[in-house]
Amino acid sequence: MSDLKKKVGYLKGLAEGLNLDETSKEGRLFNSVFDVLDEMVVVIEEIVLSQLEMGEYLEMMDEDLGDLEDYIFGVEEEEDYFPGAELPELPEVGAEEAEETEAEIELACPHCFEVLDLEPSILEDEDVIEIICPNCEKSIVLNEEEQKKEEENTEQ
Repeated sequence: MSDLKKKVGYLKGLAEGLNLDETSKEGRLFNSVFDVLDEMVVVIEEIVLSQLEMGEYLEMMDEDLGDLEDYIFGVEEEEDYFPGAELPELPEVGAEEAEETEAEIELACPHCFEVLDLEPSILEDEDVIEIICPNCEKSIVLNEEEQKKEEENTEQ
């Protein structure tokens, strides 16, 4: 915004350099145009600030909505949610009651692009692991790159 202010100031300086009589028609016209430009700069600054505030507010609302969606639809029951139906009660989980569950890892088959859910412990194994895709029945090799890196390190 300061760039816009500088440009309007530059135009005012150019007009003053013309030595126009402020009582003439041209002088009054230039002064009126510069007054309007000054007001426009102020209004544009207010709009930009308002838009930035609105963006921050929308981000907060999006996060809150995501939390609400997780609460409502994050239930692992097979029942669908229909408007007007009673919402299932979610169990209260305290800090000492919280169970540490490992999230499954999703892996896309490089052949058919079917998404497979794998246990994270599979990737912790240092050996090369071969998995058969249940969709296309082709082999998927895991940990192959890690083993190659280890072999390269031991060779050096």
